[in-house]
Amino acid sequence: MNSKIWIVIEREYMMRVRRKSFIVMTLIGPLLMLLLMFAPALLMAYGGEDEQVIAVLDHTGLYGDVLKNTEDYQFVKADKSISDYRKDAKDAVVSGVLEIRQDLREDPKAMTLFSFKTLPKGIENYINGAFSSYVTSQKLRSYHVDSIEDIIRESETRLSVNTFRVGDNGEESISSGAISMGLGLLLAILIYTFIQLYGSSVLQSVMEEKKSRIMEIMVSSVRPFDLMMGKIIGVGAVGLTQICIWAILVTGFAQLGQMFFLPDMSSLGASSGVASVGVNELSSSSIFALLGSLNYVEVFICFVLYFIGGFLLYSSLFAALGSAVSSDEDVQSLMWPITVVLLLAFYAGMACLNSPDSTFAHIASYIPFSAPVVMMIRIPYGVSIWEEILSLIVLYGSFVALTYLSARIYRIGVLMYGKNPTLKEVLRWLRD
Repeated sequence: MNSKIWIVIEREYMMRVRRKSFIVMTLIGPLLMLLLMFAPALLMAYGGEDEQVIAVLDHTGLYGDVLKNTEDYQFVKADKSISDYRKDAKDAVVSGVLEIRQDLREDPKAMTLFSFKTLPKGIENYINGAFSSYVTSQKLRSYHVDSIEDIIRESETRLSVNTFRVGDNGEESISSGAISMGLGLLLAILIYTFIQLYGSSVLQSVMEEKKSRIMEIMVSSVRPFDLMMGKIIGVGAVGLTQICIWAILVTGFAQLGQMFFLPDMSSLGASSGVASVGVNELSSSSIFALLGSLNYVEVFICFVLYFIGGFLLYSSLFAALGSAVSSDEDVQSLMWPITVVLLLAFYAGMACLNSPDSTFAHIASYIPFSAPVVMMIRIPYGVSIWEEILSLIVLYGSFVALTYLSARIYRIGVLMYGKNPTLKEVLRWLRD
């Protein structure tokens, strides 16, 4: 790499990291990420619905004490008929009426909830759960077997299969599809977001200098190819710097949030009436064993390599596009093909979430435009080292070839003003 490229890299890097927008976003970015992570839990805990009052109209007289009041739901005995409630629906003081027409042991569907306003889904779950438990208990007692409920409760057994992945060398390691899927999805989203974010920064940089006519002065002392590579690498270095700072800050803030701000989620199920039957409960030791089984060094190294490779690949396209157009309006109309390709790569990764070893996943891993996203989906599940190496060779080899073609467009396009080249002209640039 010659000294002129280093000069362009240094200029591009220092100019961007000194901007106030870079400093502000570097500090605010992790807070926005954490807000997205913790907002659902906080909203569920503190932004719940107003208290709902439900009138219970029990024609059987058997179920008056089944529903207990909670912080969110209050159940009162109906003081008029359902037809009267319907007449007063506009000015109703209750949120809804639960009508029980006959014995639920004989007809489990003889129960209807009439609402006078939009009710939260949780109230249906609470009512269904309460009556299901009560009717089941009544049916068990009808068999007149002493302590039958205790017998059934004690006989209930929750089983959990332990999954071990056997590597190519025969070594076994504990694994979890849910954890691998979650980590793979997170990494794929980050790769997609960062490539889109920093790739468009390369385009904007080329456009700004082209519109200000600085480009004419720069190309008189620096080859267009060196200028393009310097811009791409400089913006990429800015991206890596920001990612590293974000990783450190997010880790620290996440630990603080978990210790002091994250509400106890175990109480949410009870308050919303959501049953947790069938949930696979893992002990803390099992969770730590699963998390510890992941090769974080391999994941981090691959993330950096695929981010750099994907960024370089797409940025060469963004740089060529920025050099070939003359206005922001033209950029918006011509940028969509690159965006569509990147979106298709993301969709390919999503298709591999449940089948990371499928034929489609293997093929997509060796297509340079989709490899960064697809491989970051697959790596947490476990991928052979030769697959990673081959995929990276294809990715970086494609970058070299594409950069060669993009540079041919760039060296002519950066000095064109006033009109956009036709497809025929671009093809001629590639041949020259």
